[in-house]
Amino acid sequence: LSWLGTQWFVTLFTNSGLSTDAVLRIWDCMVFEGWKVLFRVACAVLVMRQNLIVNAKDMGELMEATKHNLGGLPPDHLLKVAFSLGTLKRRQLQAWRTDAAKEVEVEDAERDALEAKRKGPLVDTKPDGIASAQ
Repeated sequence: LSWLGTQWFVTLFTNSGLSTDAVLRIWDCMVFEGWKVLFRVACAVLVMRQNLIVNAKDMGELMEATKHNLGGLPPDHLLKVAFSLGTLKRRQLQAWRTDAAKEVEVEDAERDALEAKRKGPLVDTKPDGIASAQ
Protein backbone atom coordinates (compact mmCIF):
# COMPACT_ATOMS: atom_id res chain seq x y z
CA LEU A 1 0.00 0.00 0.00
CA SER A 2 2.86 2.40 0.73
CA TRP A 3 4.25 1.74 -2.76
CA LEU A 4 0.87 2.52 -4.29
CA GLY A 5 0.63 5.77 -2.33
CA THR A 6 4.11 6.82 -3.38
CA GLN A 7 3.46 6.00 -7.02
CA TRP A 8 0.20 7.95 -6.92
CA PHE A 9 1.79 10.98 -5.33
CA VAL A 10 4.82 11.03 -7.63
CA THR A 11 2.73 10.80 -10.80
CA LEU A 12 -0.16 13.00 -9.66
CA PHE A 13 1.42 16.07 -11.15
CA THR A 14 2.94 14.49 -14.26
CA ASN A 15 0.59 11.93 -15.71
CA SER A 16 -2.81 12.74 -14.28
CA GLY A 17 -4.53 14.67 -16.99
CA LEU A 18 -4.53 17.88 -14.97
CA SER A 19 -4.96 20.74 -17.39
CA THR A 20 -1.92 22.80 -18.33
CA ASP A 21 -3.59 25.77 -16.65
CA ALA A 22 -3.94 23.80 -13.40
CA VAL A 23 -0.33 22.58 -13.48
CA LEU A 24 0.98 26.10 -14.13
CA ARG A 25 -1.13 27.50 -11.30
CA ILE A 26 0.18 24.80 -8.96
CA TRP A 27 3.77 25.62 -9.98
CA ASP A 28 3.13 29.31 -9.34
CA CYS A 29 1.85 28.50 -5.87
CA MET A 30 4.83 26.22 -5.25
CA VAL A 31 7.24 29.05 -6.12
CA PHE A 32 5.61 31.31 -3.53
CA GLU A 33 4.56 28.79 -0.87
CA GLY A 34 7.12 26.00 -1.19
CA TRP A 35 6.81 22.24 -1.65
CA LYS A 36 3.99 21.82 0.85
CA VAL A 37 1.62 23.15 -1.83
CA LEU A 38 1.95 19.75 -3.48
CA PHE A 39 0.56 18.12 -0.33
CA ARG A 40 -2.29 20.63 -0.27
CA VAL A 41 -3.20 19.89 -3.88
CA ALA A 42 -2.95 16.13 -3.36
CA CYS A 43 -5.31 16.43 -0.37
CA ALA A 44 -7.64 18.63 -2.42
CA VAL A 45 -7.82 15.97 -5.14
CA LEU A 46 -8.75 13.39 -2.51
CA VAL A 47 -11.41 15.68 -1.05
CA MET A 48 -12.85 16.55 -4.45
CA ARG A 49 -12.95 12.89 -5.51
CA GLN A 50 -14.11 11.59 -2.12
CA ASN A 51 -17.40 10.11 -3.37
CA LEU A 52 -15.70 8.28 -6.23
CA ILE A 53 -13.01 6.97 -3.86
CA VAL A 54 -15.49 5.70 -1.28
CA ASN A 55 -17.64 4.03 -3.94
CA ALA A 56 -14.78 2.44 -5.89
CA LYS A 57 -15.44 -1.28 -6.37
CA ASP A 58 -11.88 -2.23 -7.26
CA MET A 59 -8.34 -0.89 -7.61
CA GLY A 60 -8.98 0.19 -11.21
CA GLU A 61 -11.87 2.42 -10.18
CA LEU A 62 -9.84 3.78 -7.29
CA MET A 63 -6.96 4.71 -9.59
CA GLU A 64 -9.37 6.22 -12.09
CA ALA A 65 -10.92 8.36 -9.36
CA THR A 66 -7.64 9.57 -7.89
CA LYS A 67 -5.16 9.73 -10.74
CA HIS A 68 -6.64 9.62 -14.21
CA ASN A 69 -8.81 12.17 -15.95
CA LEU A 70 -8.24 14.97 -13.46
CA GLY A 71 -8.50 17.47 -16.30
CA GLY A 72 -12.12 18.02 -15.32
CA LEU A 73 -11.09 19.57 -12.01
CA PRO A 74 -11.37 23.35 -12.46
CA PRO A 75 -8.04 24.96 -11.45
CA ASP A 76 -9.69 27.76 -9.47
CA HIS A 77 -11.78 25.33 -7.46
CA LEU A 78 -8.88 22.90 -7.00
CA LEU A 79 -6.68 25.61 -5.48
CA LYS A 80 -9.54 27.04 -3.43
CA VAL A 81 -10.09 23.60 -1.87
CA ALA A 82 -6.33 23.11 -1.43
CA PHE A 83 -5.93 26.34 0.52
CA SER A 84 -9.13 25.89 2.55
CA LEU A 85 -7.86 22.72 4.24
CA GLY A 86 -6.44 24.64 7.17
CA THR A 87 -2.91 25.27 8.32
CA LEU A 88 -0.30 22.92 6.98
CA LYS A 89 3.02 23.39 8.73
CA ARG A 90 6.25 21.75 7.66
CA ARG A 91 6.76 20.55 11.22
CA GLN A 92 3.41 18.73 11.08
CA LEU A 93 4.23 17.22 7.69
CA GLN A 94 7.53 15.94 9.07
CA ALA A 95 5.77 14.44 12.10
CA TRP A 96 3.26 12.69 9.81
CA ARG A 97 6.11 11.43 7.63
CA THR A 98 7.91 10.02 10.69
CA ASP A 99 4.74 8.35 11.97
CA ALA A 100 3.98 6.89 8.54
CA ALA A 101 7.53 5.54 8.22
CA LYS A 102 7.13 3.76 11.56
CA GLU A 103 3.81 2.28 10.45
CA VAL A 104 5.37 1.07 7.21
CA GLU A 105 8.21 -0.59 9.16
CA VAL A 106 5.68 -2.38 11.38
CA GLU A 107 3.63 -3.48 8.35
CA ASP A 108 6.79 -4.72 6.59
CA ALA A 109 7.83 -6.71 9.67
CA GLU A 110 4.35 -8.23 9.96
CA ARG A 111 4.33 -9.11 6.26
CA ASP A 112 7.79 -10.68 6.51
CA ALA A 113 6.72 -12.71 9.56
CA LEU A 114 3.60 -13.96 7.77
CA GLU A 115 5.64 -14.84 4.69
CA ALA A 116 8.17 -16.74 6.80
CA LYS A 117 5.37 -18.55 8.61
CA ARG A 118 3.70 -19.44 5.31
CA LYS A 119 6.91 -20.90 3.91
CA GLY A 120 7.64 -22.86 7.07
CA PRO A 121 11.08 -23.72 8.39
CA LEU A 122 13.91 -23.89 5.91
CA VAL A 123 15.27 -27.36 5.34
CA ASP A 124 18.92 -27.83 4.52
CA THR A 125 20.14 -31.12 3.14
CA LYS A 126 23.62 -31.89 4.41
CA PRO A 127 26.13 -33.61 2.13
CA ASP A 128 25.49 -36.89 3.98
CA GLY A 129 21.87 -36.78 2.75
CA ILE A 130 20.33 -36.11 6.17
CA ALA A 131 17.88 -33.20 6.20
CA SER A 132 17.94 -30.81 9.12
CA ALA A 133 15.71 -27.86 10.01
CA GLN A 134 17.41 -24.52 10.42
